[in-house]
Amino acid sequence: MSRVLFTSDLPAYHWQRLAIAARDEYEILFCGDGSPVNAWIVYDSLPETMTQTCPSKNTVLILPHASELSRLSVTYTNQFGILWTPDSTIRHPRRLLRPQYPPWQYGLHESLAHGAPLNMADLAALDPPTSKPKLLSVICDGTALTYEQRHARKFVDRLALQFGAEIDVFLQLVPNSDSQSARYMKLTRDHALAPEHFVDRADVIWPYKYHLVIEASRASRFMSELLADAFLGWSYPIYFGGAEAYHQFPEGSFLAIDIHAPDTATAMITDVLRANTYESSLARLDAARQHVIKNLNIFSVLSEFLHRECPPSQFSRVTLLPPNRRARLFFHSLRNAFQRRLAPRVA
Repeated sequence: MSRVLFTSDLPAYHWQRLAIAARDEYEILFCGDGSPVNAWIVYDSLPETMTQTCPSKNTVLILPHASELSRLSVTYTNQFGILWTPDSTIRHPRRLLRPQYPPWQYGLHESLAHGAPLNMADLAALDPPTSKPKLLSVICDGTALTYEQRHARKFVDRLALQFGAEIDVFLQLVPNSDSQSARYMKLTRDHALAPEHFVDRADVIWPYKYHLVIEASRASRFMSELLADAFLGWSYPIYFGGAEAYHQFPEGSFLAIDIHAPDTATAMITDVLRANTYESSLARLDAARQHVIKNLNIFSVLSEFLHRECPPSQFSRVTLLPPNRRARLFFHSLRNAFQRRLAPRVA
C-alpha cells in the first residue's frame, strides 16, 4: 500500500474526516516522521521548512485559489514536481488543470443545527429537515479585495434592499486559532454587525431553503467548497461561478446567475423563490449531495491520480520551503532542479 504525506497550512481536523475515503487505497500521513513516502502532497502553503524522504518528482502542490486570489512566487511553485491548479493562467513544467477539491466546512464544528461535528457517515445519513423556517442566505467574504468580490458585495446589497427580511447576509470572518471562535456574523440592513454569530457554516445554511453562492473567481476549473456545503445542508443553491459546476452537478440541481447582469439575475432569483423550487428539487438535491460525498473529496480522487501521475520512483531527501522564504527559495529551486535530474537513491 502506498504511503502519502499530506501537508497543509490548515489544521489537520479539516482533512481527517475526509481521509476515510482513502483507507482501503493508500495510507495517509498528516505528520511526516522522516520515513519514506511514495508521494508528498502539499495543499496551498507549506507552513514551515520540511524535509522528507520521497521521490522528488512525486512532490505535488495543490493550489486551491485562482491567480487573482493568491499570488505565490514561481520559485515556490517550481519546488514541486507537479502543480495541480484550477487556473489555466498559472505556468509550471508539469501543470495539471483540474478542480482543487477544498475541504468542506459544513458540519466541521459544533453547531446549533446538528450539535456535535459531523463525520462522513453523519453527512451521508443526513435527511432533509421536515421544514426550513427561513428563505435565503448568503455568505460574503470579509475582505472583498478583488474586482469579483467587490462586485459581489454590490449585488448582495441590491438583493438585501429588494428582499428585505427574506434574505440573511452573513460576513465570513478570518478565524483565529481557536476552533470555536465566531466565523460568521449576521449583517444588519445598514451593514452593522448583528448580535447573531455562528461558529459553523451549517447554521447559516441548514435553516434556509435557498443559499446564494458567489464564487470569488470564474477560472475554468475553479469551484470552492461553498457549493458543496450548500448541497450538504439541503439548500437549493443559487450560483455564480465558473464552468466546473456545470460539469459536476445534474441539470436543475442549482440556478446559475450572472451578477454582472443584475436585473436579469434578480428576476431569476425572484422567480425561483416564488415557484417553490426547493420543494420540487429534493430528488436533484439528493443526487448532488451523493456526488459531493462520493466524488468531491480530495482523498477520493487521489488514488487514480497517484497511480497515473506518481508511479514508484527513486527516493531522495527532499526539502521544501514555505512561500515566505523568498530569498532562499531562488537558490533552493536551482538545487532542487539539479537533484531531480540526478535523483540519488537513499541507502
